[in-house]
Amino acid sequence: MPPAIVIGLCTHGLAICRSLSTLNIDVHAVDANLSLPGAKTKKAKVHQIASINDENLISNLITFHQSQGFTDKPVLFTTNDRMVEVLASGWQKLAPLYTLSWSKHVNLVAKLQRKDELERVCEQTGLNHPKSVIIPTGVSPQNATSSLKELGFPLIIKPVKPMSSFKVKFINNEDETIQLIKEHSDALPFIAQQWIEGNDQSLVFCSGYFEHGKAINHFTGHKLLSHPPTLGQGLVMAPYNNPEVKRQTEKFFEGTEYTGPASVEFKVAPDGKFWLIEPNIGRTEYSVACAISNGVELIHSEYFSAIGQPVVSQHQKNSHVWFDSEKSPGCYFRMAKKSKSLKIGNKKPVFTFFDLSDLPPFWESTKQKIVNKLKR
Repeated sequence: MPPAIVIGLCTHGLAICRSLSTLNIDVHAVDANLSLPGAKTKKAKVHQIASINDENLISNLITFHQSQGFTDKPVLFTTNDRMVEVLASGWQKLAPLYTLSWSKHVNLVAKLQRKDELERVCEQTGLNHPKSVIIPTGVSPQNATSSLKELGFPLIIKPVKPMSSFKVKFINNEDETIQLIKEHSDALPFIAQQWIEGNDQSLVFCSGYFEHGKAINHFTGHKLLSHPPTLGQGLVMAPYNNPEVKRQTEKFFEGTEYTGPASVEFKVAPDGKFWLIEPNIGRTEYSVACAISNGVELIHSEYFSAIGQPVVSQHQKNSHVWFDSEKSPGCYFRMAKKSKSLKIGNKKPVFTFFDLSDLPPFWESTKQKIVNKLKR
């Protein structure tokens, strides 16, 4: 059984380490910042490397491989879009040393990471995509606002490239557009999109492991709470049984033969139409612990598929709700108060750090929060 290498010890990486540890394999985790609570985990051998979120990741992984003397090619797991982008562009250098579940699709992954490619993909597959306009690099703010008239206000603006200086902004008028371009000119080009009405609960997703464009294991869920509302990352994620979410997700991959992890998010409009919001390709969703706690071990699926072994079919349960207690320590208590119950929707809570079999990250996170609060 080859070892596994998790790149990044954020809460996402911590969840991956904990999942892999149940396979009785050697689990290694690398990060540049070992002050993260996840670096205290007992579920992986933790190593420090120079950087994980820039082009040097390739050379750092080569050096790390040399230092460890692996006899089997380790399986790589990524935790954010920047890592995926770097691996996609530099995979040829790593291919002799490592295994990557989506190594045959690096060009496709690089393409689908760009938000300006998504409208074309939706046209080809018959999915609904919000009307979009590209705001190019070097454009004057005044010219940019004139090109947005066909969309109308309000609208949303996102950087085309992943992990830029902002994720998404809700824009009410031309003045806000001009201000955004001035403040974040380094992040251009942008994509402006029509606003689709709906609240947090209308944001649904399918996280799965795919082989040849079909989800061999998948989890469908929706957001109960996000920050900023309807725009940001989910703070509270829950199971959502709706086969249409999976069907729409597989339509996105029609004709691609894609093999690897992915999560595709949609917004369900008041009229019931599904609108593509964004895909995450080449990695699992950051809230993968929600799928795992509900019986869908996507990390196991990725590991076994990557090493060429059969993947066991799994079925989704509806037993747990996931809380991002790192970004919002009080989100569970807010939801419990609103529900008037310690179980949210009669489901057990799962938290980013708390795990009885691996408590050091929880204690470290608690200590850091107390120290930071005292400093403020």
